[in-house]
Amino acid sequence: MLIFYIWTRWKSEIIKSASTQLARKITNIIEPVLKETKTTAEQFEKQLQEQRNTIQQFNEHMDSRITSLNLLLNRADSYLSRKETTFQPEHTVDNTIDVQQQAIMKLHEQGFSPEAIADTLSMNKGEVELVLEFKQKIIHMQKEHSDHKGSD
Repeated sequence: MLIFYIWTRWKSEIIKSASTQLARKITNIIEPVLKETKTTAEQFEKQLQEQRNTIQQFNEHMDSRITSLNLLLNRADSYLSRKETTFQPEHTVDNTIDVQQQAIMKLHEQGFSPEAIADTLSMNKGEVELVLEFKQKIIHMQKEHSDHKGSD
C-alpha cells in the first residue's frame, strides 16, 4: 500500500511537473511571438501616425490652394463685371494702331485714368501712357507751329 501511495503521489507530482514544463515550453514559444507582434504593432502605429500627418499637411496645402483659386476667381469676376460696366469703344475688335490711339484719346477726354483705359482696352498701362504722351506732344507741337505761323 505504501508503494501505491508513493506511486499515486509521485504520479501526481509528475503530472504537475509535466504540466508546468509544458506551460513553460508554450510560454517560451509564445513569448517571442508576442514581443514581435508588439514591436510590429508599434511600428505600424508609428507609420500610421506619419501617414495621418502627411494627409493633414496635404489637406492644409489643398485648402491653401483652394483659397488661392477662389481669390483668383473672385478677381476675375470683379474684372469681368468692371469690363461690362465701363465704356466699350465701337471698334474693340479692330486692333489697328489708329483705332487704338483714337479709343485711348476718346477715353482720356472722357476723364478715364490710364489704368482704366488700359483695363477697358485690354492693353498695357505703359502703352496707354506712351500714346497719351505722344499725342500731347503732337498737339503741343501743332499749337507752337500755328502760333509761329500766326506771328509771321
